[in-house]
Amino acid sequence: MSSTYDFIIVGGGTAGCLIANRLVSSKKNPSVLIIETGDHGDVEHRVPYARYLNVFTRPDLDYGYLTAPQVPLDNKVLPYARGKGMGGSSMINFMVYTRGAAGDYDEWAKLVGSDDWAWDAALKRFHKVENYTDNNGAEYKNYAELGDEYNESTGTLGVSVQFEEETAALLDAAYELGWKKNLDLNSGNPIGVGASASTVYEGMRCTSSSAHIQPDKQNLTILVKSQATKILFEGTKAVGVEVNGNTSVYASKEVILSSGSFDTPKLLLLSGVGPAKELEALGIHVIKDLPGIGKNMQDHCGVFVTDLVDIAMSSRAPFIHAEDQYEDARKQWDKDRTGPLSTHYRALCIAFLKQEHLHDTPEFQSLSEQSKSYLHRPTIPTVEVAFNGPTFPPGHVYGEDSTCFCAGVMLMHPESRGSVTLKSSNPSDPPVIDPNYMDHPFDRLALIDGVREAKRLIRETSLNKHWIKPILSPEDDTDEAIWKYIKGLIMSIWHASSTVSMGKADDPMACVDADMKLRGLQNLRAADMSVCPLVITGHTQAVAYQIGQAAAEKIIDEHDLNA
Repeated sequence: MSSTYDFIIVGGGTAGCLIANRLVSSKKNPSVLIIETGDHGDVEHRVPYARYLNVFTRPDLDYGYLTAPQVPLDNKVLPYARGKGMGGSSMINFMVYTRGAAGDYDEWAKLVGSDDWAWDAALKRFHKVENYTDNNGAEYKNYAELGDEYNESTGTLGVSVQFEEETAALLDAAYELGWKKNLDLNSGNPIGVGASASTVYEGMRCTSSSAHIQPDKQNLTILVKSQATKILFEGTKAVGVEVNGNTSVYASKEVILSSGSFDTPKLLLLSGVGPAKELEALGIHVIKDLPGIGKNMQDHCGVFVTDLVDIAMSSRAPFIHAEDQYEDARKQWDKDRTGPLSTHYRALCIAFLKQEHLHDTPEFQSLSEQSKSYLHRPTIPTVEVAFNGPTFPPGHVYGEDSTCFCAGVMLMHPESRGSVTLKSSNPSDPPVIDPNYMDHPFDRLALIDGVREAKRLIRETSLNKHWIKPILSPEDDTDEAIWKYIKGLIMSIWHASSTVSMGKADDPMACVDADMKLRGLQNLRAADMSVCPLVITGHTQAVAYQIGQAAAEKIIDEHDLNA
């Protein structure tokens, strides 16, 4: 292994693997090193049937982080999953692929003063990342229809919209509630209900590693089971990375941080980049006083509402109950990636709801003019309701003639802000993660209303014929009962963002500029969800990919790598 490379990427996650792919494939063939704390993945984590299980059953692929006690939630401590290994969180996420709303990106561009982050620019990057496939029959055209723009996709990340037998009936029921039909949730306008896209290709989970890492590339070195413990500086110029506290590797061009919204700020803080007073209190030498490092954390949180239903409602249930069939199904999947392990759990329905009836409430009126303007944008929802997803709660025992109907309700654009700080100067200590969930009154109001609306899907539609009784549900529909329920069962949706926020030059809390370069430092860039100045509508893996694509394009152009 060499000690000097053109580029060092810290983190082999969602954005990091993509950036590495683009750099090593450029005409000048620069040498690239990826430093990854985890290991290379096995085939087990790519079984589609386990799309909702990896995060709960594969501790070897998770950092095992916990939040700080959440004061607004009676000091509840929540587990916080973060993917550990080549592919990062794309190894353990729920495989949901949502680009977000056009209004998100246009707000992003406004916040950072650069149209390079507006929807039109982001859409071009998505086309370079995605490999969209449509294998559904004509009978589903009334429920999902991909536009012509998907023909422009040239990427290698497998993305598809898939259906199961019950999907049409579920969407029909949602329409009964007056939820708008949305044939393409990734069009830039997610408002309404539709079939979600997923990162699955040819019967397998598609991760950033499987889509982008080519092991035979001679100019790519991957260092697994290795923790970056410090960024090495000469003055304010990043020159390399300390690994495992005892090895140094050097970058002649750039160090690129792509470790996510917790570990990117953690490494910066350990290296002396961050709020000076906090660093000095831990005895860390200050390289650059950047007060915004670790601040402005934004995240999606939510709850599941679950009802017992009869087995006729689910095409999955007979297979789930027939444990003796699993071994044969696994043999079939191992052989050709087909069968029940590639078809069950492949479909998910999502509704993005705007909740305009809440705009007249005191809680909404108390928001800043900027927040109110943002939420008034026509493509910006307040909550997401996802259904026909995981079997929840894990471990619940069902009879042979029953199964569950589960709806996840998630707050999309929280007003509450959290932080990521250091526990100590020891790199082995996990970061202190404080999302500060539900601190703002409007966050509470929006999620309460979202839970109430989600309950209607099984209780007040044609699906009611399958309903037996609640499994997990508020005692009644009052705000008080629903808030009590939320406090008891709330969880992170694992979409942490904005802890190394991008911003304008005159923003004292901005950490990186529109090119993702760390303020006041040289040869150092951050490229992951930590730089996004706001948490995007939906599920954030797609956003991380387009951040990686943007970073790669900017790096290649700046260093003339395709000249």
